Amino acid sequence: MPSWIQPFGSDLKIAARRLRRAPTFALGSIAAIALGIGANATMFNVIDRLMLRPPARIAHPENVYTIHALPRDAISFPALTNLRGHLGAGVSVTAQTSPWELPVGRGDHAHMAQTVFADGGYFRTLGVAAAAGRLLSANDTRLPYGEPVAVISYGLWQRWFNRDPSVVGRELIISTIPVQIVGVVPEDFNGIDRHPVDIWLPLTLASRLLPGVGPRWPWMTADNGWLRGITRIAPQIDPRAVSARATALLQFAAAAHPTRRTATVELHSILPARAKTFSSQAKIASLLGAISILVFLIACSNATNLMLARGVRQRREIGMRVALGIS
Repeated sequence: MPSWIQPFGSDLKIAARRLRRAPTFALGSIAAIALGIGANATMFNVIDRLMLRPPARIAHPENVYTIHALPRDAISFPALTNLRGHLGAGVSVTAQTSPWELPVGRGDHAHMAQTVFADGGYFRTLGVAAAAGRLLSANDTRLPYGEPVAVISYGLWQRWFNRDPSVVGRELIISTIPVQIVGVVPEDFNGIDRHPVDIWLPLTLASRLLPGVGPRWPWMTADNGWLRGITRIAPQIDPRAVSARATALLQFAAAAHPTRRTATVELHSILPARAKTFSSQAKIASLLGAISILVFLIACSNATNLMLARGVRQRREIGMRVALGIS
């Protein structure tokens, strides 16, 4: 047995005897430390989910970026088409809308669902494979209206259909329009969002389902930015070069229209740790994390004060041990 283990074991025995002789002191110290550890563990999980962990189920998320056409931030449908066709090999471009809450079902059985309209290359760009059936393709988003199909989330598949494999091919009524379920996304997948999404629909169905949008497609004009652009860039390509190329393309297109506002394109990584700005939820989580660390330090200080107070009471015992030559 190593020489350092025996005194260490003796110290543990002495500590255990002292804690057993003073249960109130022991419970107070343990409660103080447990409070600090519990608060920090909880906040670390929140910070990890909002600021450290990449979006779930996306292949190689370090190569995926969101496209921000400043000053409006969002991009228009013509801009999406322009970028997708001219950024060159090794760069794929797609887009989605922000989530919309739309009614699904009829009558008393209708429910509100978080719905996202996505481009045909959306799932391919993110590198996502279907858990059942297939995902959206370019054929589903053909102009003018695309195909009436839907891809549902794993959670919705579990809640509404009890993970029935025969769900592929069934019909959903979304805002009075029937659509066919063609596939299910993997568990925990929510795209680039942190908020749960229930249904993904072809981008071209937006003209039939979104409130206030008609068949004349006013939102297809180059001045109407309503899409959240997404790009996957090959590892050997510099994102700054892609950003400069995209800016040049959009500004060249705007030069032919004096009234059109020019845009500067910025690419932001979908990895929270690399993002240029944190979301409001992440900022709140950071503040709460700092508070939890402060609580832990206070808890450690309280436990230390308890031990010091107990040590003062044991001065005679310690002096006796020293006088007798006890370690």
